[in-house]
Formats: sequence, C-alpha cells, structure tokens
Amino acid sequence: MKATRSGLDASLQSVGEREVAFYRRAAPLMPGGPFPRCYDAEFSSGRFHLLLEDLSDTHMILTEWPLPPSVDACERIVDTWSAFHAFWWRHPSLGREVGTFLDEAALAARRPRAQRAARRALPDRLRPVRRPARPVYRRRPRLAALPDGRGRSRDVRASPRPAGAARDQIRARSRDPGPRRPEQDGAAAVGRLGIDAGRARR
Repeated sequence: MKATRSGLDASLQSVGEREVAFYRRAAPLMPGGPFPRCYDAEFSSGRFHLLLEDLSDTHMILTEWPLPPSVDACERIVDTWSAFHAFWWRHPSLGREVGTFLDEAALAARRPRAQRAARRALPDRLRPVRRPARPVYRRRPRLAALPDGRGRSRDVRASPRPAGAARDQIRARSRDPGPRRPEQDGAAAVGRLGIDAGRARR
C-alpha cells in the first residue's frame, strides 16, 4: 500500500498523482510489464493511494540509501528500463491517451535544470561547456565597373587576373568587338549623351 505521507516535500507532491495516472492509463496498455500489478489507484484533493501486488517473496531492496547498487544490479536496472522505453518508443497512444507532449517553451525551461543535474551526476563524463563560436563572415566579392567599349558599363564580379593564353584571348576580344547592330548605335548615343550631361553638371 502506497499513500500520501505527512510532511512530504512540496516538490514531491505531484509524484503520487503521476504514479496514479501511470497505473490507470499506461499500465493497462502494457500487460506483463516490468512493474507490480495494481489493484486500486486513486488521487483526489492532493492525496493519493495505490494498492499494489506484494513482491516481497520474489524481490528485495537492492541497497540502503545512500549506497549505490552493485554493478550487476545496475546492469539489470538498465536492461529493464531499456525494454520499457523500447515498448513505448513512438507508441500511437503517447500524447493522446497517455500523457502530453511538451512544447518548445516547456522544453527550453526544463533544459538548464536537466543540464545542471547531468553535470552533478556525471562531472567526469561530460564535455566542458564551451562558448558559442563567433560567426564567420565571408567577404563579399567586390564589384568592378568595366566599360565594354559601347558607351555603357556593366558590373562584373572581380576575378583574378588571367594569365598566359587566356589573357591574350581577352585582349583580342576587346580589340575586335564584332559587327554592330543599329539598336546598339542608338543605345551608345543615348549613353554618350548621359555621360556628357553628367560631365557638364560637374
């Protein structure tokens, strides 16, 4: 028989409510699970009671507080918890008939407390806290305004100076722009007018 005790710490008062909810909602979906059979579970007005199967003939208290269990007992505990979590992994009833999922705000509020508890429990197995790295900003490519010889300019991304045959080909193309179309002559004239007007204003 488990029931509410007087003088219980305020932070532990909700444990009984959650345990009652587990035996009333989750345990029936896991027959033969690694927990005692429950004959009655009730929570009301901040008080609870559980009537559980007597396991004194088959089970025992592993150790007295604050001594930890033996390595063999710890391995059995881990195996039992692993089987329990494997059963409920992505179970269709989670978040519907059994429990509710935490939203992002609730997870963010609980994360610092969980991290502090993990550092206290495993101080030599966790990596030291590192400051977030400063963001690395890439330099934006510079733009160069290069005249194309037709009274207008176009912006091109600056690139390394070509060498050898590639440089000679670029020079040859700049010397021989090819045949001009009538509309290009009009555009060049408009461009020259704009350039001359700008010079006059200066």
